[in-house]
Amino acid sequence: MLMKLFHKSAKTQEEFRADLAGRQKGFMLLLLAGAVSLAVGFFLNGRADGPQSEYLSGLYCGMGVGIIFASLLLLWKNYRTMRDAKKLREQWLKESDERNRALNEKAFFLIGAISFFVKYALFLAAGFFSMEVLTTLWGLIMFYVVGFVVIRKILERRM
Repeated sequence: MLMKLFHKSAKTQEEFRADLAGRQKGFMLLLLAGAVSLAVGFFLNGRADGPQSEYLSGLYCGMGVGIIFASLLLLWKNYRTMRDAKKLREQWLKESDERNRALNEKAFFLIGAISFFVKYALFLAAGFFSMEVLTTLWGLIMFYVVGFVVIRKILERRM
């Protein structure tokens, strides 16, 4: 769903087929990210002592396998959709529906706003417990604010 936010609405089925082909490249990058995560997990296995090393190894391996599985599933689903004219048309109509696009954009906006305020609340509380957590949350908040301003300026020029 999130990848659909970054693609323009296709006017024809052929444009939509080309868009799906572009998504395939994105899913291949996702597959690569999963493989990197899995490799990092295997690399951490037994490298350091303590439960933290075991936990991180398991976490990275689990994330890697999950990402690899999800990307393979998405690759397969898109491949089948591109090959079947009926499925292609159904998916194109579903994704070009203005209501669905508006719902996705609204949901993306709301989760961004909610996550910003949750990070801010955690930032305020973290000062009492850990400077590392406080600094990390401050960095995330600043990344969000600066990223919002930069992306807004870019979109302002393009639209």
